[in-house]
Amino acid sequence: MRTLILALALLLTSACSRVPVVDATEAAAVVKAAQELMNGFSIGDSIPAERWPTAIRSLNPDSVLLAEEGLYIQTASFFVEAWGLFVPRDPSISLPGRGSDPSYAKMHTSLFSYYVAG
Repeated sequence: MRTLILALALLLTSACSRVPVVDATEAAAVVKAAQELMNGFSIGDSIPAERWPTAIRSLNPDSVLLAEEGLYIQTASFFVEAWGLFVPRDPSISLPGRGSDPSYAKMHTSLFSYYVAG
């Protein structure tokens, strides 16, 4: 029973840290790095870790993927669920909020957190 409680506590604690918290300066650096990657790779590319700029590498992502709508920086996953940061190609894009799949929440100018339920 104690093991089960510890496992549940660990799961709940890790759920809170699936998307990194970034301040305005870090966010600006991530957006700039993402824009550089969007200009240097093709849609659908999974960008290799050795090509991640420092601002993105510092987030410790699991993967970085360039999609038509922008750059996904995946920082956590659990089975089919995924969490991370998203930089849209078009900063004026309207993104779905909570209750949709995927869902997005604005963190800073041109930087969103995302969640995919799978």
